[in-house]
Amino acid sequence: MKRLLWLTLLLAALGCCHRPARAENYPFAGTITYGDNGSDLPVTMTGGGVVFDLTGATVQLVATMGIGGRTFTFTINGDLVSPSEGSCKFEDVGVTARNPGTRGTDTYTAQVKIVKGGETYWTSPFRFSIRKAPI
Repeated sequence: MKRLLWLTLLLAALGCCHRPARAENYPFAGTITYGDNGSDLPVTMTGGGVVFDLTGATVQLVATMGIGGRTFTFTINGDLVSPSEGSCKFEDVGVTARNPGTRGTDTYTAQVKIVKGGETYWTSPFRFSIRKAPI
């Protein structure tokens, strides 16, 4: 397996630049409201400062978080937006993620799996949060 060195996250589309207090050195992609099916998670892939061409590839978001000694993982197949520019998006992240309930906010560590030409690539890890919907 090969690993992409860089991952550029398009933060503006998420509408929030809140950073949780975690000390991990992973890029933070923003916060999505639980149950919101109108917010996509847009991602642009680059490797070594060069755009990674996604033409003919499939992409999948793999997100994980831990609560009380348990691990919760979900995956979402992505849609290629502009493959030659390395751009894709993941829909319904706010619907697919676990409800944070009384915790208020859950932070996931995620990677994008890319399959192209029989090879599998992974992005560097990044984080995003799911917050409980306001009452």
